[in-house]
Amino acid sequence: MFDIPPVCPADIPAIDTPTVDKVHKWRTWAAREVQRRALLGHYVIDGQIATFSRDQTSVRHVANKLDFPVNEDAFNAKTAHEWIEAMLAKGAQQCPITPFSSLFLNLFPNDLSYELHISLYSPFSWKIVLEGLSSVAQEVLDAGDGLLGLPSLTSVRQSLVKALHIIQSSRNVSLVDKLEAGARWHGICLDLETNSATLCKVICRQLNIP
Repeated sequence: MFDIPPVCPADIPAIDTPTVDKVHKWRTWAAREVQRRALLGHYVIDGQIATFSRDQTSVRHVANKLDFPVNEDAFNAKTAHEWIEAMLAKGAQQCPITPFSSLFLNLFPNDLSYELHISLYSPFSWKIVLEGLSSVAQEVLDAGDGLLGLPSLTSVRQSLVKALHIIQSSRNVSLVDKLEAGARWHGICLDLETNSATLCKVICRQLNIP
C-alpha cells in the first residue's frame, strides 16, 4: 500500500505522444497520486484524533517514508495535455524521491538555517508536516524528564519556528493556505503550554456551549 513509485521527468510523455498513450500514463499517475494523498490524509486525521484525545498517534509521523505529492496544478488537471504541461513546469517533477522523513530530519538541526528547498512542495504537504511536528511535541511532553531518542523541547520550538517561516515565505502557498497553516501552528504551540482539549472543554462549560 505504501509502495508508490514517484514519477520522474523521463516518465512524462511528450506533448506529441499519441493520445492513447498519454491518457494511459496520466490515469496511471492519477491513481497513484490519489493513493498517496489518501494515505497522507490519514496522517492528518490520525494527528487530529491524537490531539483531541490526548493520546499518541497510531504511527510515528516523523518516520513517514511517503514522498511529497506534486503541485495542485498537476493534480487538478482535467486532461492528459494539461497534466503533461503542469508536470513539465518547474517544480512539478518528483524524482529523486524526497520522503517526509527526510524533511523532518532537516527541521531538527543544531542551528536555525532556513536553507530548505521546500517552496516547490504542495501546500497539502504542510498539513502533514505540521501534524508530524505536533506528534513529536506530544511525545516530548508525555516523556516528561526525557526519553532516549527524542529531541529537546527547545529543539521542537525551534523547528516549529523554522516550519512557519518556510510556509509563510513559500511562493507556492496561497494566502488562505498560509492562514490555515498559521492557525494550526498556533494550536500546536498552545499545546506546548497547556492541554488545549481540556481548555476548550472548560471554556465551553463556562459559556454553556454544548
